[in-house]
Amino acid sequence: MPQVTEQVTFAQRLEPLQGLKLEEAVPIDGRVISALFNFPDGCYDPATGNYLVSMAVGHGSKQICPSADMLGLNNATPVFPVNQVVKANDILWAVMENADGLNPHGVSIIVTIVG
Repeated sequence: MPQVTEQVTFAQRLEPLQGLKLEEAVPIDGRVISALFNFPDGCYDPATGNYLVSMAVGHGSKQICPSADMLGLNNATPVFPVNQVVKANDILWAVMENADGLNPHGVSIIVTIVG
């Protein structure tokens, strides 16, 4: 049987000081194999040394990437390997937080599933 690949995209323009949780249904039975995080330039404050935007992705009640806390980067698009079994219609979620009090930031997470 041929393997099917699906992607679930969480993309959001985060307004200043906005935090949210997005949810999407898993489209197929299979395994989450990767999570891509896109952080644009401007997500780091050199004056304070703090990341301004942080994100995480999970499945059901389990956070899967990063495994704990939140990921904060600047001008980076890392892809992390994941090995999480999922079933169609399970819930994938993404938490996105903008601690920048002045600027919005457009961020995204792409979760790849094979089944």
